[in-house]
Amino acid sequence: MKALFFRIGAIGDALLTTPAVRVFKETFPDCEVHYMAGRGAAKILENNPYIDKVIVFNERFFKVPRFLRVLLMAPGIKKSIDPYYDYFIDFESSHYSAMISSSVNSGSKFGFLIKGKKRRYNKYYKNRFDYKQQQTYIAYRHMALAVSAGAKAEEDITPVFKLTDAETEEGRGFYSANKIEGPVVHVCLSGTWTAKKWPLNHWKELIKLLSEKINVVVIWGPGDEGDIEQIKQMNLARVFVTPDLGLRQMASVLSFGKLLITNDNGVRHIAGALGLNTIGLFGPTNEKSWADINKKSIVLVSNEPCRPCDKTSCPDLKCMEGISVKSVLEAADKFI
Repeated sequence: MKALFFRIGAIGDALLTTPAVRVFKETFPDCEVHYMAGRGAAKILENNPYIDKVIVFNERFFKVPRFLRVLLMAPGIKKSIDPYYDYFIDFESSHYSAMISSSVNSGSKFGFLIKGKKRRYNKYYKNRFDYKQQQTYIAYRHMALAVSAGAKAEEDITPVFKLTDAETEEGRGFYSANKIEGPVVHVCLSGTWTAKKWPLNHWKELIKLLSEKINVVVIWGPGDEGDIEQIKQMNLARVFVTPDLGLRQMASVLSFGKLLITNDNGVRHIAGALGLNTIGLFGPTNEKSWADINKKSIVLVSNEPCRPCDKTSCPDLKCMEGISVKSVLEAADKFI
């Protein structure tokens, strides 16, 4: 038996599907599980014990009109996947992914019910699951879809992310090289949207105050270069900025921390999978959908009435400005 899971999206999007993949594999241990993901997200799925093969989705056609994409991608998709799958489970379940599914030969195709103007794309699937609780953490939605395909339901929705021993040692090397001893708090300034990013001045103040009582490691990614230069120029004794790292290298450094403070991004989900405490700063996105709020996770939001709006950019960023440095420090004190 073979199953193909599908989710393009960003790092966090793919990572939050992994609890569902785990329960599916545990229910059907003899099933060969393949997962097709975008290039960035595919990295997060490497070394996952519940996935037998990761297939990188060819994203080079994303800049052409949508009606051409499926026609252009279909031959490549068919070449990269197996001729037949017993199950095709589409975690994305958009009209776009429904069109892509036409390239997959499968006896049972599962996806979420598409409503509204795009509902005609439901015809591409034999099984459509109508998940009505849209204000629920998205990992539970993915779990429900896997259960609709026959997996046994579980309450544990911890994302699955595994470092190799070599990667763990690489992370340890960062601390040895910088002579970092004692507890560490990580901060990450990254955000896929500008509207998701906490103001740099807030970060600078927070890092300065944190460094007065604990070591601070600043991790970052593409697009953060200018902000990181300003952090470096502060020249604070207990603040350590990582070099430009790949995704899994960054995770290896993160794995030695006690707490991560960051925006709503994929790094926060990685930290949760690694067992760290997390503080997530939410603005335009809905924390009810994207945060598992538990004893190891705190979410901070402002009281702006316009949020959540899901806008990728905003002229005033009041929702992020409104999260005070004081409130973040108070939350951090609960973990350090």
